[in-house]
Amino acid sequence: MHYLLHLFLGLVAGILVTIPLGPVNLLVVNTMVNKNLRAAMILASAASIMELLKPLLAIYFSWLITRHIESNMYIQLTVVLIFVLIGLYFMLKKNTSHEAENNRREMPEFIKGVLISFLNIPALPFWIFIVAYCEGTVGFDFSISTVGLFLAGVFSGRYGTLWMYARLSQYVSERSSVIALWLDCVVATLFLVLALIQALRILVHYG
Repeated sequence: MHYLLHLFLGLVAGILVTIPLGPVNLLVVNTMVNKNLRAAMILASAASIMELLKPLLAIYFSWLITRHIESNMYIQLTVVLIFVLIGLYFMLKKNTSHEAENNRREMPEFIKGVLISFLNIPALPFWIFIVAYCEGTVGFDFSISTVGLFLAGVFSGRYGTLWMYARLSQYVSERSSVIALWLDCVVATLFLVLALIQALRILVHYG
């Protein structure tokens, strides 16, 4: 029962961190609409694997990671710059011809998933809160076996939720040819908004 509890907690946490519409969700949807389900799930698997790093950091190094990120302006500025570049990429790529787009070598979906999940730094406080909550209320066990089960639950919850996003977008896109036309704009806008929010946080913190 003790082990099942840790697996269940990880599953719930993985679902909760994935349900809110964010960069990973929209990239999975965008990949599904513009490519296929297999490509979308490769991206989702990479993002789910990379997400496991954050609860691990929250479990073993939460105070150190939080202090370092909050005190290092260059890390935060780098995230802002990358989000702006990704947003501009999705905004401007509609102006390129399909032939040029097909001839251009794109970044593999697995690498995209790893990169976007890694850059989602705002998720770290969520994991720190979840680990602290589990430790304070249900007695989180830090042994290797229970942490492994917790991470297995996180992966299952995140991957399963991203799969549902992909299947839902597949269902919608099969019934509407318009969705592919505005989805790039939605993804671009999201990344630019994330960059703006991060920039405002830097101004508030260092201003």
